[in-house]
Amino acid sequence: MNPRARADFAAGCAMVAAFGAAFLVMGLVPMRLLWYYPLDRRWLFELRPQGLAMDFYGRTLYASIAAVAAGFVGRSLGARSGELSRDRLWLWLGWGLALVFLAMALMGYQLWPRPPRPLEIPAWYHPQ
Repeated sequence: MNPRARADFAAGCAMVAAFGAAFLVMGLVPMRLLWYYPLDRRWLFELRPQGLAMDFYGRTLYASIAAVAAGFVGRSLGARSGELSRDRLWLWLGWGLALVFLAMALMGYQLWPRPPRPLEIPAWYHPQ
């Protein structure tokens, strides 16, 4: 494998692993995220939402930033490393994909038992 392809592969593996690890950490550790309130059409940076809100965009933004940073580090390390065997390269890719799978499984596990809570009916509303 030529050095440029090795650097690209290392960057890709680092990006996949960092994206999965960041998503996994954000699912396990409570932290301030960027929440989107679709009914109000606004974005807020907070720990817990105060109404109907989505955190997927904030989590994806943070994980993407971590992936880009890891991509630069992986590219520089891949360019400086010696020749890697094909088995070692597939192993790195497998670990990255395993982290992504664990992160998505955790998201599904956390969302599955959550019962939907209806919004309160405004006091001014009187059905006919």
